[in-house]
Amino acid sequence: MRCLGRAAAMFCGGMLLAGCQSPVNPALNYRIMTMRYGVNHRVPYDPRCKSFSLSPADAVRFFQNATEVGQKQFRQFAMTSSCYYDGSMMINGDILQWRITGAGVGFLSRGLSYADNQLFLCSMYCQQAFGQRFPVYKLDQ
Repeated sequence: MRCLGRAAAMFCGGMLLAGCQSPVNPALNYRIMTMRYGVNHRVPYDPRCKSFSLSPADAVRFFQNATEVGQKQFRQFAMTSSCYYDGSMMINGDILQWRITGAGVGFLSRGLSYADNQLFLCSMYCQQAFGQRFPVYKLDQ
């Protein structure tokens, strides 16, 4: 799936919309509330971390352009990275926790534990928005 507008509907309407490939819903209002850089010392150091940086606008743009995937695709394709940015984001008044890793992997969650995640990978739409800043996942759409 692609587009945060449809992804947010999972939290608001209680249903998951599959196969979303439409443009981002411009009516949605995104706002990064908190943002911090972090390092996961439980995974090997990722050389991409030397140049990995995101602004609040980049974080919003990531979720607008990354592809939402299910658990099966996520386990099949997602790479790990030792660096990430995370924080809280308001989407049309709904507060979600978010994380974006240096490997082009993103998470949105209502909970602080990231247990009930929406999973995102940087694919072709993300590459158009970020160029070579993230690895590009070739997903079977």
